[in-house]
Amino acid sequence: MSLFFLILISIYVVFLFVSLIGFLFFNDKSNLKESLGNSNNKISVIIPFRNEALRINDLLNSLNNQIHTDIIKEVIFIDDHSTDDSCEIISSWINTSNLNCCLLYLKGKTGKKQAIHLGVNKATSNFILNIDADVCFSNSFFRNLCKEFKGKSDLYLVSVIDNTGIIWSKIESSIISVLTIGMANLKLPILANGAALLFKRKKFIELNPFKSNYNISSGDDLFILESFRNNGLFIDTISPKHAFVFSKGAINSRGFIQRSIRWSGKMSKVKLPLTKFLGIIVTVVNLTIIPFIFLIFFYFTKWMIVYLLAKLISDLFIALFSAKYYNNSKLFFYSFPMFFLYPLYISIVMVLLFVNYPTHWKGRLVLNSNN
Repeated sequence: MSLFFLILISIYVVFLFVSLIGFLFFNDKSNLKESLGNSNNKISVIIPFRNEALRINDLLNSLNNQIHTDIIKEVIFIDDHSTDDSCEIISSWINTSNLNCCLLYLKGKTGKKQAIHLGVNKATSNFILNIDADVCFSNSFFRNLCKEFKGKSDLYLVSVIDNTGIIWSKIESSIISVLTIGMANLKLPILANGAALLFKRKKFIELNPFKSNYNISSGDDLFILESFRNNGLFIDTISPKHAFVFSKGAINSRGFIQRSIRWSGKMSKVKLPLTKFLGIIVTVVNLTIIPFIFLIFFYFTKWMIVYLLAKLISDLFIALFSAKYYNNSKLFFYSFPMFFLYPLYISIVMVLLFVNYPTHWKGRLVLNSNN
């Protein structure tokens, strides 16, 4: 039994440090030059939204403040049956924007995937930058993007981190960003974030990655990754050293848990074996932490101490790195209590998934593979 758990924690530690190596040593793409002269590298920005009246202004201000927008051919907003003032706010902004913009409306069909599908088919560029309506970015985002983006790959993963919300959400997002970009740099992509994805329009239309999963509310990002990867297409990253986006994190513990239920619910339908394998490893390792902490007081064994220390040290190391990289070092000081709280949070999520706990997002019941 002890050998099993030592192998388990070894895989966990290797996964974290291999991801870190990929992030550190394959992320600095030097000799970047602007590629504005190539019209094939122009992009269409598509922004699906629903009820974002209270959150979209940061995105609109980010677009207004860009110091370089030559790479943008058009900006397409797609309304997914909003019931607030989102459309009025966007329409008013479009009337004053210097960018080529339009606002589309989903008719009959509903859901983010349908909105993305409509936006991609209406776009006229070779490449699509799909972003969420609640993100924001620096005023040099598109200038840096056009320096690095060469249009040679079919899908580009963009780093996304939470800059608002509870501290646990911020820590989780920065660590996930390192794991996502690091593994993709090693040509082993396991995750993608739908808050910012850049992909080749023609390939998306050919693959139609949502054709068998429109009934699943979440998972647009992983279904795109699955479709591109399993069809042998080229997947690259946009180095967060040059361009990344901020997203709004969960505002409370309930939202944090519900977000994880949405994220986890789609996994059984996604055909990404390495993602599933590593997800199981991370889940099992975290689920064992709390019982092991109690057990060492009654049944002290050296291998349990090794197990707990290996988990603690590797977690703190990657938390420190991600916090310093994204210039938010104060996050690290909350990482030690998260070592104890995160396993509890994972346990709650697993129980709620098991009982098929209903979750809602923007006024709709979230449908996943368990519903």
